[in-house]
Formats: sequence, structure tokens, C-alpha cells
Amino acid sequence: METTERLHAHHPDYQPVFILGEMRELGTQEDKEHIGLAEFLLPYIQSGVPLFLVGGAMHRIVKPRLESAAEGLTLGRVSAYRNYEELGEALRTYVIEHKKQ
Repeated sequence: METTERLHAHHPDYQPVFILGEMRELGTQEDKEHIGLAEFLLPYIQSGVPLFLVGGAMHRIVKPRLESAAEGLTLGRVSAYRNYEELGEALRTYVIEHKKQ
């Protein structure tokens, strides 16, 4: 979080965006690692950083965990996609919608 705040202080027009792909752990570690990732990301989305996730476990574990933890709070966009093709389309739309004039 400190790095994005420092970057924003030097570049006020900078809008960080997090793009995270499937980690592909197997067995009992999959849930544990993805839950840990969701906990790590929570302060970023609470500060308004948009988050784009891709992959089954990201969709099934991380997104619901973030939405549940941040319920009722103003937070950054949390979107999850099943594959990189869907992600690419969403990112194109996001960039067009947020392009500085």
C-alpha cells in the first residue's frame, strides 16, 4: 500500500489498477493461499484501487471474500473473469472509460 501512496504523491493523475491471474495451487493449499491473497488485497480495494481477477479460484474464492469483507464500504471495483480473453475485453473498456482528455 505504501508504494501506491508514494507513487500517487509524485504522480497525482496516476490511477493504480491491479490485475491478478490464477495462482493454480493444488489441494488444500489452494483455498488457504487465495484467502491470504484476498486479505492482502482488502486495504487496496478499500482505498479505491480497481482489481481485475482472472481464473477459477480467483472468481470462486478471492472475489467473494473481498466483497464479503468490504460489505457496506465504498471500495474499488472488483471484477473476476474466467479467462484472459474476457479480461482483455474488460480492460479495453476500462481504459476507454477512464482515459484522460
